[in-house]
Amino acid sequence: MKKNYFTICLLLWSAAAFSQFTLDATNTNTEIPTSFKIYHGDTSVFTPGTAGANGTYDFSSIAILDSSIASFTAFDISASPDLYYQSSAPDYRLTFGINHHFYLANANGLTLAGRATSSSNNPNIYEIMPYKNNATVSIFSYPFAFQDTESNTGIELDYATVEYDETSGNYFPVTGSVGGNVDVAYDGHGTFTTPDGKTVSNVARIKITESFAKTIGGSIETVNNVFYEYREEFNKHWIARIENLSITTNGGTVLARKNNYFVESSVFVNVNELIANSTPFVTYPNPTNSEAMCKFELNNNSKVKITITNILGHEVVAVSETNMPKGQYNIPINLNNFAAGYYLVKLQVNNDIQAQKIQKL
Repeated sequence: MKKNYFTICLLLWSAAAFSQFTLDATNTNTEIPTSFKIYHGDTSVFTPGTAGANGTYDFSSIAILDSSIASFTAFDISASPDLYYQSSAPDYRLTFGINHHFYLANANGLTLAGRATSSSNNPNIYEIMPYKNNATVSIFSYPFAFQDTESNTGIELDYATVEYDETSGNYFPVTGSVGGNVDVAYDGHGTFTTPDGKTVSNVARIKITESFAKTIGGSIETVNNVFYEYREEFNKHWIARIENLSITTNGGTVLARKNNYFVESSVFVNVNELIANSTPFVTYPNPTNSEAMCKFELNNNSKVKITITNILGHEVVAVSETNMPKGQYNIPINLNNFAAGYYLVKLQVNNDIQAQKIQKL
């Protein structure tokens, strides 16, 4: 069967240079889906990969232990563990597995206000870790490019960890005030493969290091945590997170824990791969502050759908969906009501899908 040939004209950017990217406003956390599935993988045999350019982060051999539904919701001052942040309320809570992260809405970067962790034995008991004196941690400030670093000094953390004693069947607290640094580095980029087999061509690795020591009392001597977040360009959420946590008590006991979390691959769209495999097409003007035109030609009668999607590939609006006869077309795309930022124009002709980036000023 002869394949339907079509051309779409939309002048955008070259898809050739995608070896690395700069984190910008499209990578904030404030517009991700309200709920999505994540996988919790086996932590016994895995490494976070290595720093550097053009690396390979292959997690396809990781065994999936379980899955859960993650959520991203507005802060609720009446809900646990949100109620612990009444004096300095964040804007959003991200919940994944037993973890809760609290973020401030910030157009200039990603800012963490604190976190909590549910006890695996009792989900209503939390490790509460708010930053003291309304302090926040800047994970990154825009623009954040490969080999950039972000240093947060003088950060104090109230640690309230509830541990479970299997012998007695009781819970006991490990608490203390600790202070130190939170250092962030964009230390690597490359190809990423998920445990469910999806390969993503352009992923940044963000390394977050917490180095805390006792400040005032408590049973904690030091906290040394290392987190790795893997982020795809034009994806507002990490697609994987690896955690290595280590707490040393006054008595010298080391409480260590490892976790890894992977977002279900159907949630995110490998935008760069889709663009690279698409026939070049152009909207004009691009960038635009109001309206753009989509010009295309059909060699056969076809079913055509044009949509605008956000950077996760979720449809924002359907511009057109209809059967069209052979011919040339100019379809207007109205962006007047869109917030400034980057979007995808997706064109589907019968079963063929193509996509390109567009910027609204």
